Amino acid sequence: MPGKLDGKVALITGGARGMGATEARIFAREGAAVIIGDVLDEQGASVAKAIRDDGGKAVYHSLDVASQEAWKRVIKSVEEEFSALHILVNNAGINVRYQVTDMDLGDWDRILAINLTGPMRGIR
Repeated sequence: MPGKLDGKVALITGGARGMGATEARIFAREGAAVIIGDVLDEQGASVAKAIRDDGGKAVYHSLDVASQEAWKRVIKSVEEEFSALHILVNNAGINVRYQVTDMDLGDWDRILAINLTGPMRGIR
């Protein structure tokens, strides 16, 4: 029975664990070739390997979503490996477990870079 995503290529940011890893597994089960992008290299590579071991198509690429250069590098690799990108899941994000009044500006800037600027860079 064909999958809902047969022939599609999907890039999932933050795909090394949690919701992103689950999304990567679901997309692969539905027939998509999955690119897992994350800064957690060992975990991301492990998720990609588990998907391949289950018969799916998956690769891992190190991707800091806050870096324009990292996006360019990953998109170039996707074009070379798969010739197309059909789906982007902008899943990467971080949070802090303390109040904004206790946060320094560096933490604030990092949160904005990953949670807001990162998805914008991916969309572009």
